[in-house]
Amino acid sequence: MGLEKETIPTIYLVVYGFMVIVYSVFGLFGEKNIWEIVLAVVPGCIGVILSFVTREQIGMGDGLVILCTGFFLSCRHIMAMICMAFAILTVVAIVLLITRRVNCKTRIPFIPFLLAGFIVFVLGEVL
Repeated sequence: MGLEKETIPTIYLVVYGFMVIVYSVFGLFGEKNIWEIVLAVVPGCIGVILSFVTREQIGMGDGLVILCTGFFLSCRHIMAMICMAFAILTVVAIVLLITRRVNCKTRIPFIPFLLAGFIVFVLGEVL
């Protein structure tokens, strides 16, 4: 399914991209104007560029997911989600290193932590 190779199946990205297009075509952005959307996709664009520059040390899928998410959320929300994801990833990585389940060269997928960061952020906004 892609997890063995640490890749995101292309069909998932295509479906997510299609959802973004449908979302934008039907004008479901509400109060967002075009400049807010452009600003919100900048972190994803930076992620995609970093993927090229680092020769996929930062996954292309991570950048694409952040890019697509920018169409749904504001730049502030995207940055909060990314920061929360990095914080959660850091805690998990430290625990895995201490328990010797991984070493310094082990690659850890970032998208599950983006989801966790998003959930924590949304719960923080609601509560």
